[in-house]
Amino acid sequence: MSDQPFDQYDSTRSTTDVAKEESKNLGSAAKENAGSVAQTAGTEAKQVAEEAKAQAASLYQQVREDVTGQAKDQQQRAAGGLHGLAGELQQMADGTEEGGMAAGLARQAAKRVDTVAGWLEDREPADLLEEVRRYARRNPGTFLAACAAVGFIGGRLTRGLRDESQDNTSGSGQQALPPGPTAPASPYG
Repeated sequence: MSDQPFDQYDSTRSTTDVAKEESKNLGSAAKENAGSVAQTAGTEAKQVAEEAKAQAASLYQQVREDVTGQAKDQQQRAAGGLHGLAGELQQMADGTEEGGMAAGLARQAAKRVDTVAGWLEDREPADLLEEVRRYARRNPGTFLAACAAVGFIGGRLTRGLRDESQDNTSGSGQQALPPGPTAPASPYG
């Protein structure tokens, strides 16, 4: 630039030339600022995407751990129920005075149920699922029949529990009245 102060008029340059130069400088500055804003926005978007990815991975891991924990709890409850059933079968077998065929079958059933309960306790949920898959691949007919039986038994139990709860609710507020006296038969017919 010239050594002249800014407020002095340069006679060699016209107003149009000055406006063009200022416009050019302003456009250049806007372009530089726009590039800087775009770069900052890109960096911020990348950071947000990385943070979202990390949070999604953390959420997935947490859900997986929760589901695995719940499956393990249910598995342990099922094993405990089977141990209880085995104990009841054993008591039933021991409670008979005669050592007949029913007592022997009850003992065998108690041992097998207890063995299944122990097997169930020793497995992780993922291992148990893989065992079921392998069995289903090897024996599809038996697997489907077992699923049908379990579904049928589950349905019957659910229906029985529902009917029982309906009987309890309908009978809880009302008591059955004994039949009242009957009117004597009319001699006139």
